[in-house]
Amino acid sequence: MRALQKIILRMSRANFFKNFSLEYIYYILRRALPIFIAYICKIPGLGKEGVVNKPIFLLGMQGGGLTIISRILRRSKNVVSISGGSNYWSGADEMNSVLGSSQSNEYASIEHIKNLPSEIVVGTDWICGTNKYVKRFHAESADKKAMIHFNKVVYTIGNLFGGKNFRFIDKSQNYALKTKLLIKTFHPSKPIFIFLTRDPFAQCFKVASGEYFTNRYLMRNLDFNQRLSLACESWANYIQKFEEDTMGYESIMIMRFEDIVLDLENSMKKICKYCDITFEKNILPTSDDIVPFGSRRKERWFPVHKDINAKYYDKIDASSIKIIDSMIGNLAKKYGYEAPKIMTK
Repeated sequence: MRALQKIILRMSRANFFKNFSLEYIYYILRRALPIFIAYICKIPGLGKEGVVNKPIFLLGMQGGGLTIISRILRRSKNVVSISGGSNYWSGADEMNSVLGSSQSNEYASIEHIKNLPSEIVVGTDWICGTNKYVKRFHAESADKKAMIHFNKVVYTIGNLFGGKNFRFIDKSQNYALKTKLLIKTFHPSKPIFIFLTRDPFAQCFKVASGEYFTNRYLMRNLDFNQRLSLACESWANYIQKFEEDTMGYESIMIMRFEDIVLDLENSMKKICKYCDITFEKNILPTSDDIVPFGSRRKERWFPVHKDINAKYYDKIDASSIKIIDSMIGNLAKKYGYEAPKIMTK
């Protein structure tokens, strides 16, 4: 019953009845299936148990380019996400949101955790990385029963969509704060973590401008500079906490999204090799591709733009650049990012 209530609530938030269509119904059903499986796996004797072979986690702050990279990888044979295999490569791929309350809080997105402050709202998972909340959402371990169940759900869904040789991929952004937990959860397998950075002078400006505020709370209650400061905190804490928690761990890769889109084919070859996935050129986006039925955000496929930050550089002002540079400028330089030079307005 609780799972059904969650589905109905999600339908309401997504304006389900306003956007009613067969395709949207299919999308909702594909999201509901993993939740059903997760609850089935809680029944002794049901579901499958086993070692998940090197699950792949794409990590980074919201707006960092994870969607396109995830979709490309999921076109590879036997690669699956929480909502389907390679024939549904554009389906939902964030476990923390899809599985929601079927898992313990350590694995869930903020929309599924009760009694949170009002400023932590659906659609703003990036706020988990702000100074005020990073300790609250950081997780190094969970109840043993919860970890066993999480592994069981992934293994069951992987077998269902990809067969016994499946490779699992996920891009729950706030899992950047939970790498130690994931390493413990999937032991003795070794999860692969790929962290994508993006120029904070574009990404933080983008976030502060309101592209990720589902219920607009922060837009109403904080001014732009306050929102920008929070975005800077999150950008820094996500990457710093990731590096701290994976220090000494061998299966990590950090890449700049800007570099990936400039040379997409060779970048994807590199990622596939690192993940032990066979690269085939037909996994790359082309104008002939048909995004699978039951997909959202179909525009996030083709064409892949190389000047991804240009429109934010055109909008950003000197005051915003100063705030970002003063807060995280030195850290940004570590990853090759410099304050943009803008024309006097």
